[in-house]
Amino acid sequence: MNYCSEDLKKAIKKLGLKKGDLVYVPCAFFSLGLLGDCSLEKIPSKIFSILKSIVTKNGTICVPAAYEDYARYGKPYDCAESPVDKAQGLFSEYVVNLPKCFRTFSPMNGVAGVGPLSRKICHTRVANSSGEGSAWQKLHEYNSKFLFIGIKPNQALNFIYYVQQRFGVPHLYNKIYSTPIFEKKKKLNLKVTAYVRYLNREFEIIEDAMKFEKFLFSEGIIKTVDVGKGKVYMIDSAKTLYDKAIEKLKKNIFYFLKKEPYFKKGIIPMDGQTGKVKTDKQRFS
Repeated sequence: MNYCSEDLKKAIKKLGLKKGDLVYVPCAFFSLGLLGDCSLEKIPSKIFSILKSIVTKNGTICVPAAYEDYARYGKPYDCAESPVDKAQGLFSEYVVNLPKCFRTFSPMNGVAGVGPLSRKICHTRVANSSGEGSAWQKLHEYNSKFLFIGIKPNQALNFIYYVQQRFGVPHLYNKIYSTPIFEKKKKLNLKVTAYVRYLNREFEIIEDAMKFEKFLFSEGIIKTVDVGKGKVYMIDSAKTLYDKAIEKLKKNIFYFLKKEPYFKKGIIPMDGQTGKVKTDKQRFS
């Protein structure tokens, strides 16, 4: 099933995107079918022009922009030159390559953006993936909207890592990396950290945002419109999203997992009692 640019524009406006908005946009446009009035290679630019026409010069458009090779294979990251992971799509790739785009110093769970808030959101001088000063904290602070084009929200809710880090769940921890990072080939003196899950096989930590997506639908927080053979989804408040996620974690700290992990006594994070308090001198002498 084909669709046209006007179909997509009407759908996005119907979902509530408007002039001056800040919006984070994961995009998998192929699932919508063929964009009938645009050649295949120009679809990313067409989608961007549609979004820009709605939010105008006063709005800010952000996209996923991670570089996972940094963590997986120890490849150095340059926020101005490293490619976006292919899994994050051609739209993200297009936005990252725009001349006025800003991108996070953190390669993991990275974000890039264009617009008046893009520097404040995506280029604060920190390199943590989802903590204080991260793009996710800024998206929360500025109450971003989330627009999912052709992709279900549960498949792209990276904001949940930020929520879980703020809450302090035990199945994730801050990992530090030694591989250097750069900006335009200039090495940056920043410590890179990422909030990641323990990979111990016996823990069986399996992430799952599906039930949260169902809850958000039931509360009317996720809105959706059909476009072509797929759908476009909107969450119109990062603050509402954050508050609802915190409510769930208060009731079940493992809410964003399929099941409670099989932590073992004596092994971090369930490593037990610390014993009698010692001074630093006693501990390290």
